[in-house]
Amino acid sequence: MARPLKQGLEYFPVDVDFFSDMKVRRIKKDCGPSSVSILLCLLCNIYRDGYYIGWNEDVCFVIADIVGVTEGAVSETISKAVSVGFFSGAMYSCYKILTSAGIQKRYLHAVKSANRKKEDIKTDYNLLVSSEETLVSSEETLVSSEETLVSSEETLVSSEESAQRKGKERKGKEIKEEETKNKKNQYAEFVSMTDDEHLQLVDKVGEVGTMRCIEILDNYKGSSGKKYKSDYRAILTWVLNRYFEETTPTLVSNRTVTVKPKGNPDIMDMIKQGVFDDD
Repeated sequence: MARPLKQGLEYFPVDVDFFSDMKVRRIKKDCGPSSVSILLCLLCNIYRDGYYIGWNEDVCFVIADIVGVTEGAVSETISKAVSVGFFSGAMYSCYKILTSAGIQKRYLHAVKSANRKKEDIKTDYNLLVSSEETLVSSEETLVSSEETLVSSEETLVSSEESAQRKGKERKGKEIKEEETKNKKNQYAEFVSMTDDEHLQLVDKVGEVGTMRCIEILDNYKGSSGKKYKSDYRAILTWVLNRYFEETTPTLVSNRTVTVKPKGNPDIMDMIKQGVFDDD
């Protein structure tokens, strides 16, 4: 004789936050601590037979007798459980059964995990769109969510790496530009300055004047062995004064004589200007 197909489950999963669930807490608050035992006893009877239980006076008596409470306490707990959505109000009103979408989903999942023959929820009692479609959809949704999470994490990592790479490139470019800007070029044997400094000097005294200032400083450093941290600053500090002294007209005996930048004044020029005539 063939062995009869088993109906219901030998055990069922209970969420670790069962006692923290808002529906359970509301039931417990209004119906007392014993209501939690009543709910667990109901779930045991539901899963033992499948995914629902018909509700009548006999079932109410059995639950009350098992838990050790009055039938009134059981009825009060059922009413509260239906009102907060622990059990489906529609199924209770139309068919006088206790079930819920969560109970049906967990039942089908347990049947599938046990490799038992596929069992469908009765059409009139079905609170799921489709038992198979719901399970597949839930699994696909979970996979999709995990893939989305991984994709988001990869995108975040990629964005961070891209930002870091761009930051390093920008910093490297700025450092290179700064080094180029501060690079000193040799304008004489002993005189060096940056391009910006040379341009600023040209703006002050022109090309010829700049060449002369560099010459003055080069001769001085070459003969004295003097070293400056900044040749440009040295030119601004004293070389410009020396250069201006060379190029500024000098008064001799109340007459103006233009002194040439290099060497001694031309004597013939001074005679022509009458520098040595008696007043």
